Amino acid sequence: MKKIFIIMLGMVFCMGYSNKDINIIYYNLDISYYFQEKIDIVLQNNAYDIALQNKYDSSTNMEYSLLYENQEPIHSNHSYFYNKTIKNKKNFVLVSLNYNYKENDFINSNYIINCFEKYKINSTNDYLELSLSGKFYCLEDKTLKISISTKHPVLYSNGNKTKNKYLWEINQQNKNNTNIKYKIQRKYSDMDQVVYNEKKENNFWTILKNIIIIISVLSIIFIVYKKVKKKGLIY
Repeated sequence: MKKIFIIMLGMVFCMGYSNKDINIIYYNLDISYYFQEKIDIVLQNNAYDIALQNKYDSSTNMEYSLLYENQEPIHSNHSYFYNKTIKNKKNFVLVSLNYNYKENDFINSNYIINCFEKYKINSTNDYLELSLSGKFYCLEDKTLKISISTKHPVLYSNGNKTKNKYLWEINQQNKNNTNIKYKIQRKYSDMDQVVYNEKKENNFWTILKNIIIIISVLSIIFIVYKKVKKKGLIY
């Protein structure tokens, strides 16, 4: 399991980043028509050197995993990956991860399953409720800033409200006693059940491609057989 499973958190604001943001992970989740996750990880400018120091053990080398490996958002599903961009700035490296979940996939988010000691996603036809608490296993020496927004009515949240976002911070002081509550009113039919940025090939085209390959191989074998037989090498 790649390192990002342990650190897949962060939040994005409409602002630039600077040296003071290094070792901060920004996570933004927007729950409107689907679950749109955006993660920004700000690394120090020698992140590439750190990555290559122990490139064969990405489980303990976050920089290598982020810079050189694909990251998987869905627990126990190795077919989908985050859309990743890397920007090399003067004083830092910015790694951005994006993924749009359908609801059933978000319930199996690696972020939730692997990082929080206690997690509950209560989904009914009328509302969606997130409850994340207990120890947080994925902080390391970083600070996590979380933002959740939605176009649906918010029934309850214990986060700090700023405009249309609710904010939380997990740091070294509170990582053993996290408490995130968020509940919105929405109908299940309001949520789009299609993943828009899936990188998995369409099954039809995969099957067709395999059929073409098989036919091509058989044709080559048949042609070679006819030529060899014509020369009298086989009877």
